[in-house]
Parts: sequence; C-alpha cells; structure tokens
Amino acid sequence: MRAAFLFFTRQNKHGEDTMHNWERLADRLKHEADLLSSRLDARALAQRFQDGWGNIVNDGTDIVACAFLWPTPDDKWHELGSIWTSPHRRGNNLGARVFRACSAIARNRKQNTFLITKHPRIEHLAMSEGWQRATRETWITVPWSASCGPCDRVLDKMRCPMRATLDCRMFFLAF
Repeated sequence: MRAAFLFFTRQNKHGEDTMHNWERLADRLKHEADLLSSRLDARALAQRFQDGWGNIVNDGTDIVACAFLWPTPDDKWHELGSIWTSPHRRGNNLGARVFRACSAIARNRKQNTFLITKHPRIEHLAMSEGWQRATRETWITVPWSASCGPCDRVLDKMRCPMRATLDCRMFFLAF
C-alpha cells in the first residue's frame, strides 16, 4: 500500500517550528556525493523553501524529496540543484515532482536557470520539461562564474575535462 504524499507546509500539524526536519534533511543530503556540499545547511535549505525557491515532499513525518533553485555569483542566473529523493522512496516519481515544481517556479519568474547533472534520469526529465542541453559550443550561454565557478570537483576549471561530458551535463532555461 502506498502512502499519500503531501506537499509540505511551513509548520507541522501542531504549528511548531520544523527546523528538526530541515536538520535531518541536511544530514541526509550530506551523504550524497553528487550534491554541492556548501549548500547543505539546514537553515539555508529552510530559507530557500520559505522564500519560494524550492519544493519538498513530506510523507507526514519526514521530508522525502526536495529540489531548490540556488542563487549564483551571476545575479541573472539560478541553479536548480540539491535534487534528492530518500532512498526508500525512490521509484515513486517524487524527484520528478519536485523537479517540475522548481521548473515551474523558474518559468513563472522568468528566471534564467541551469542545472548540471550526470544522472540519466535527470537528463531525461530536463529534456521532457523543455530544458536545452548545453554543448561545448553553447556552454557559454550560462556565465562561467555561475556554472563552473562554484564547482567543488575540479581545481583547474578553465581546462576542465568534464565539461559537456557524461560526468557533467548542463541544461538551461533562458528567458
């Protein structure tokens, strides 16, 4: 039997602060090697959500999926990142749900947005949602300071061997 999933509100059913849920989420995200570690702070996650720059799914007791739009050093661009589904909830399209919700936020705000991934499911989802795939030639659409600057995987970023490869695929929405 599948549990009903509800989009999370800012307070639990008793009206109490839910910072404990954010702390648990941040702790779980820190164990995911593919997420940018500098963003995985409970207060930062909660603030992005409260400011309308993220989406989560709660199963009634815990946050089980999330995605957030993060500001970048280039104020004209945001990054769709920290896309995550709890391992015991994967396969239920929850990641797709939060991805689509964040894509809608970007479109509604006409916010230039990019994402970088190496996961085929995210790639397929981005393509199905109308995101453009960046090639080596179109990679410059997104400013380097926004896309490659914050990367914590490569030191020599100007000669990054991963750019536009299976290890680092970029997609973007430009308005």
